Amino acid sequence: MAIRKNGRLPPFVAMTWKLLNSDAYKGLSCPAAKILPYFLGKPKRPLTDPEYYTVEFKFSYPEGVRLGFAKSTFAKCIRELHDRGLIRKVKHGGLRGNGKGYNFFVLSRQWEPDRQGAPLEKIQEHLKGKNRSP
Repeated sequence: MAIRKNGRLPPFVAMTWKLLNSDAYKGLSCPAAKILPYFLGKPKRPLTDPEYYTVEFKFSYPEGVRLGFAKSTFAKCIRELHDRGLIRKVKHGGLRGNGKGYNFFVLSRQWEPDRQGAPLEKIQEHLKGKNRSP
């Protein structure tokens, strides 16, 4: 990266090696992997801040279109990032009603394999497919 005249680096979004090497990131489709840095940069806080994963932010469909994504691709990317445990939708917006509101998201840590509760979720997921009737 080139250093500006004022001695500062241009803005960027940090992605940890842990995220880049995770199965959740490696399994993303190309459009979802391309839009993930935009989601990671939305909280406007340092990665080490304890509130980084609790700050709500909005990401509208027109904003996704401005970034070069079709509306349907943007919707699929949101669904895929949610299914992989990278983001979580907090409030659902929409065109109907008085508010015509936006979707609000928070970043999620469900993709981390070594977080608390992860082994229990793997067992529950494994048992979900089994027929548990006698």
